[in-house]
Amino acid sequence: MVKLPRKLNEDAIKSSKVEITLSDALSLFLGGSSFTCAASNLVFIFIDHPVKFPREIYRVLKTGGRPVLFTVSEKPKWTIAAPEPCASLGHCDSSKKNLLKWLV
Repeated sequence: MVKLPRKLNEDAIKSSKVEITLSDALSLFLGGSSFTCAASNLVFIFIDHPVKFPREIYRVLKTGGRPVLFTVSEKPKWTIAAPEPCASLGHCDSSKKNLLKWLV
């Protein structure tokens, strides 16, 4: 997940405009209140503890920072929205209807 972005952003990385790192989504090495925004696309289906992930995102956001978290439900697994190998590797917890409610 970092190899291609590093290759595509070589110049920006060399000039210190961009830093691309690999980290555990449940334990980011970043300090608290570091960012004004955070984006996540289809990460939830690969995380065993889905409540810990958004809490960690909020930890690294500055006050008033904005998270953008996108995921899919169980229904589109094995479709174009969640094809193989994602469908087999990922998992969904459809019993949780409102993830943000958990955070309050």
